Amino acid sequence: MAKLFVVIYKFFKRKPITMWSTLGVTTLLFVFFAQKLQFEEDITKLLPETKQAKESGLAFEQISIKDKVFIQITTKDGKPDPEKLAAATDEFVDILLERDSCSHLISNMLYRFEDEWMVNGIDYLLNHFPSMLSPSVYARFDTLLQADVIESRMADNYAAMAEDVTGEATTMICNDPAGLRYAMLQQIQGAQDDLGGYNILFSHLFSKDSTVALVYLSPNFNYLDSKSCNDLVELIQESKNVFQSAHPEVKILYHGNSVISSGNSTCIKRDLLLTVGISLLIILTALFACYKRGSTILMIVLPILYGTVFSMAAMYWLQQRMSLMSIGLGALVLGIAMSYVLHI
Repeated sequence: MAKLFVVIYKFFKRKPITMWSTLGVTTLLFVFFAQKLQFEEDITKLLPETKQAKESGLAFEQISIKDKVFIQITTKDGKPDPEKLAAATDEFVDILLERDSCSHLISNMLYRFEDEWMVNGIDYLLNHFPSMLSPSVYARFDTLLQADVIESRMADNYAAMAEDVTGEATTMICNDPAGLRYAMLQQIQGAQDDLGGYNILFSHLFSKDSTVALVYLSPNFNYLDSKSCNDLVELIQESKNVFQSAHPEVKILYHGNSVISSGNSTCIKRDLLLTVGISLLIILTALFACYKRGSTILMIVLPILYGTVFSMAAMYWLQQRMSLMSIGLGALVLGIAMSYVLHI
């Protein structure tokens, strides 16, 4: 290995023009490919990829609830005003979706409860109720299927169908003429109350006290994709600023794993810059104190920069991407690399 580098050294010493030309061309080539390198901000990429970790990671990725962003829209005075908040929710969602029309960061948003969903939901429950109901509900079914109750239910059904304009009540009655849905809904209502519950007002989702309109945003990516999380948070914040400039009396809050991931990513980037920057500053200060010549400092630093762009270009040729967190190791390697140059 020593003989190889001695031969290269002697060759370029005899031909300085060739040396500088080769240095310039290769530097430009490495910089060109280095800037194409994509950085992954997923911290799990630094962990060992064992079989168990892959299996648990695959299962965890399928849980979509972890990726959702929860948006809360309320008045600044905290007073319930469902009609105003429903209108504000529609306007804010329109602004958000319009700004996302090119980036497609949002998969879907749940904030309205359409009338036909109740019919579809009851139909689904009737088709799958054995797997959803507790044994206590079957006792209520016995009560609902008694002759006098059935006769009363038929009379109610007839009156409801006679006054039905949209046809939704008729469809629901045809699917469940005996009214078994009421027993099922009573159980679901109990479970909803245990979870804190929600209200549906003006076809919008609200908190139980009707002071907060709720929006559930499903991103089009996994929350571990910090770059997309940053883009989504910027999109929500910009839309929020535009909306609140026109409606200062309304307050918008948002949270979720995607928001946390964006904050963590910003913190990691800042820490990386500080770590590497402080390390470089301390090393350069020490070198300048020893040598007191700028040309010597350049001779030490330039090979490090050349090696950096070469390694990034090589990483692009091999894998096209690398973990952003691994750059933090540069703070340690920096001193070793400069020590090597000093020895040469």
